Amino acid sequence: MRTVKAYIYSRVSSLQQVDAFGLDRQISTVLDFLENAKLPAELGYQLDPSNHEVLDSDKGLNRHGFNRHLRVI
Repeated sequence: MRTVKAYIYSRVSSLQQVDAFGLDRQISTVLDFLENAKLPAELGYQLDPSNHEVLDSDKGLNRHGFNRHLRVI
């Protein structure tokens, strides 16, 4: 069975969550998952816990990509 690289993307919607380690907690949770993940054989692949990339995180952005805590005057 082949293994594939995992890409880790994390996001929070408020600056308070950034300050409260929300992004770090999400990344840590996914890394723990990768260590123990056993995907169904029907998929034809498994995740390789040693082959992952943490992508840049969205810090305090809403779903439209705007920081809702900034105001344009």
